[in-house]
Amino acid sequence: MTWRDNTMAGVRPAMEITELAPFKVFSEVGRWRGIEATLTMRLTRIGDACRVHATGSISGTGRWQLPAKAAGRLAGPAIRRDLVRAGEILTRGRLAR
Repeated sequence: MTWRDNTMAGVRPAMEITELAPFKVFSEVGRWRGIEATLTMRLTRIGDACRVHATGSISGTGRWQLPAKAAGRLAGPAIRRDLVRAGEILTRGRLAR
């Protein structure tokens, strides 16, 4: 599956799911100009909840190497905030049943 993401930074990378094992792993790759970013989330069930272990990388080619390096420094906290927000949204949905 592919789509265009709308990021807070204003870029619209082309996204693609590269691995999907329901309730176990979700991996995606995003490409924008000379930058490529990957994200893998591995899920571990813990009672009625789950723990998410996220890993990723950002690389750039040519003149995009420096911007990719800068984006890599900012990615960890941004991904963490996104996952916390997603967890809060999912928890509200589960409690609303």
